[in-house]
Amino acid sequence: MKKNLKRHRNAQSKDSCINPERHTASCGSPSPILLIGGGGHALSLLEIMDPDDYPAGYSSPEPSGRMPLPWIGDDDTLRGKYPPGTARLVCAYVYGGRPDLSVRRKLIESFPGYSFPTVIAPSAIVTPSSLVGEGTQIMHRCVINRATIGNHCIVNTGAIVEHDCQTEDNVFIGPGAILGGEVSIGSDSFIGLGATVRNGVKICSGAVIGMGTDVMTDITKPGIYVGHGKRLIRLPV
Repeated sequence: MKKNLKRHRNAQSKDSCINPERHTASCGSPSPILLIGGGGHALSLLEIMDPDDYPAGYSSPEPSGRMPLPWIGDDDTLRGKYPPGTARLVCAYVYGGRPDLSVRRKLIESFPGYSFPTVIAPSAIVTPSSLVGEGTQIMHRCVINRATIGNHCIVNTGAIVEHDCQTEDNVFIGPGAILGGEVSIGSDSFIGLGATVRNGVKICSGAVIGMGTDVMTDITKPGIYVGHGKRLIRLPV
């Protein structure tokens, strides 16, 4: 995934912040935003998106009775109806079953040439010196404090990312998780709900940190990790 990091104003405002700036279709009017996926995260995204940039529809293998948007069809149907340059996409798919973020990455990469706007909730705090990548989603009450967040990441409700942290692309940070200062997280990693990562820790690509886990030392091998401090264990996959 090509890096496309941008500085963002403090996101606390009446409406959510959607970046980069709007792309326009050939007629000159703003191109529509479409969601990829129709599950629970899609519904959460609808709660934070700017009414002026409200999605025009969603794609998924089957229609969802919970989604208040028109169902476009599956992903191939979306590509056929909306070629690159005619729509902006927001990936609302996170994972299915075990938290394997590589599936999400492959889904995003199956839409080459499309624009993925950044979505930031109105209640999130993103400091002016923070860098946030294309397609990243910052949910309600998050704090991004002078940190760098890669492309297509999800920082979920109430998570805190402290100063000088860096994440690569397609990282999921769960609700209430806390990253201390100068933490580094590799691509396709999953930080579970309420997990904490000590200052200066480095986590390799493809790691899964379980719910409520405390990470005190570097993680150098992909896998599923649970536990606290020195009792951190790597589970068999």
